[in-house]
Amino acid sequence: MSCATFTRIVEKDLSCERGVNAASANDMLDAAVVDYDLATTDEAMLSRAIGSSPSYRVRQLA
Repeated sequence: MSCATFTRIVEKDLSCERGVNAASANDMLDAAVVDYDLATTDEAMLSRAIGSSPSYRVRQLA
């Protein structure tokens, strides 16, 4: 699987989570920025959404 394909899968998996407004992944940085509703979802749910990814981890930005 190419990096671009994997990036699209990560974006799709995150975007399908309830409460996620937008998700954008970057394969060069192994990072994704996710805009989500804190009242609807949390870091644990987002982690489960990308659970198959060995290089992506969820952490909240300041």
